Amino acid sequence: MKPSAISSRSTITNRVLAILAALGRISRTRTEFVLTIGALAFGVFRELGLTASWRRPVRAEFARTLRQGVGGGLLTTIVAAILIGIAMVYQALFWLGEAGEEQLIGSILVTILVREVAPLVVGLILLGRSGIVAAAEISALQSERQLDWLVAQGIDPFLLLVLPRATAFALASYTLGIVFVLVAIAIGYTAGNVAGDVKMSLS
Repeated sequence: MKPSAISSRSTITNRVLAILAALGRISRTRTEFVLTIGALAFGVFRELGLTASWRRPVRAEFARTLRQGVGGGLLTTIVAAILIGIAMVYQALFWLGEAGEEQLIGSILVTILVREVAPLVVGLILLGRSGIVAAAEISALQSERQLDWLVAQGIDPFLLLVLPRATAFALASYTLGIVFVLVAIAIGYTAGNVAGDVKMSLS
């Protein structure tokens, strides 16, 4: 085989390898976050039902995070629910009543309010009020090398920092979501009754 043919073949091989390496770097970067979140979720679900994982410091951290999440976000959730109730629920009740489509009100409110609006609004409230604080706390512990200190004492940082916070945020989002939906529906119905535009029962 001629030297020029060998040289051109090695050049093509090097280019293909460079393209594959670039694709691998991009894929690894994009999937790293998803795999990390999946691993954390798997760890939380695995440890959630184990009694040994819920020692006194973990329970104390869970209670503190739950108080911070629900207590800190309750007023904001109620205010947001009042605004959504007037802007969306009242309008849906009024216009569907005017169109004679009262039977669609339940399915529309479930589809839009319960499945779409409530998780989004409650998630943003929890993220803004409590999620950033929790992330800053863990980041400060990591930057000050206190996680190594916990490991040296025989304390699992995952059980002390991740498990109670993830569980508390899940419970807080469910609780605030229920409050949001109930307040929004009650305010929308009340606004419609006060304005005299809604002639149907709350049920």
